[in-house]
Amino acid sequence: MQQSTALEPLAGRLASSLPCLFVFLEHACVEPTNNASERALRHVVVSRKISGQIKGGQLWMDRRSWFVTCILTWKMKGRSLVDEISKII
Repeated sequence: MQQSTALEPLAGRLASSLPCLFVFLEHACVEPTNNASERALRHVVVSRKISGQIKGGQLWMDRRSWFVTCILTWKMKGRSLVDEISKII
């Protein structure tokens, strides 16, 4: 029986993520960092911290985060908000 180490969970996560870690090397359109995504969502995170998650509770914050993420993603991809929402509905 082998003794498990503290690094095994990390090694497992790295092994399962390996195909995704270097996509930016294969595709020039993929940024090597996620800075654009972090900048796009920064105002959402800041407003959540300021409000203290008291406006409607956790369910409202989860739904708002999902919706804002969708809107910002569609905007970055040049898609129409109305068209994308009509696909969902």
